[in-house]
Amino acid sequence: MFKPLRVRIPESATPIRIASLPEATEFILLKWPPHQSPILQDARQKCLDAVSGKLPVEIARTAFIVAAKEVGIYARRSRLKKIVAVIAPNLALAAEPTELV
Repeated sequence: MFKPLRVRIPESATPIRIASLPEATEFILLKWPPHQSPILQDARQKCLDAVSGKLPVEIARTAFIVAAKEVGIYARRSRLKKIVAVIAPNLALAAEPTELV
């Protein structure tokens, strides 16, 4: 199973949600920012191998994240935002927490 992830591209202010291996493969092959590296090539190959059943999906997902981090497009939600989203989905954080002295 592919755990959804998010990437940010300069053309979009909103992160793009990638919810499946086919979406990740399409993104890494056709929509990736202009960049070439061995890490990207490895991630592309792992996505293709996972689509064809030669590799577990989680390995391809991890390679995708490593490549996304390399070019600075991986959008990871902070733990605090995750906790707030679960506990109080309607709560909006107005400001950063202040340090107690």
